Amino acid sequence: MDLSGKTALVTGASSGIGLALVKQLDRRGSRVMAVARSVGSVDLGGGNVRTYACDVSVRQNIDRLFDVAFEELGGVDVLVCNAGFAY
Repeated sequence: MDLSGKTALVTGASSGIGLALVKQLDRRGSRVMAVARSVGSVDLGGGNVRTYACDVSVRQNIDRLFDVAFEELGGVDVLVCNAGFAY
């Protein structure tokens, strides 16, 4: 699948699968919003990655996250919900 030029939003991007996915999307030419509670560990050295600090367990934060994604990126083509918890 060609994801170059697509916009992706990845939660849980500070480590593990989320961070690895952000790196892969960046390498493949996607514009990426890497979302994590602490974005200090999301160090990619440039590229097409924008970081956004957000605790997705708070509903208002999620609403703001998508507002920012649409304002700054023009929308989201790919959404990866890699963070959060279930009750």
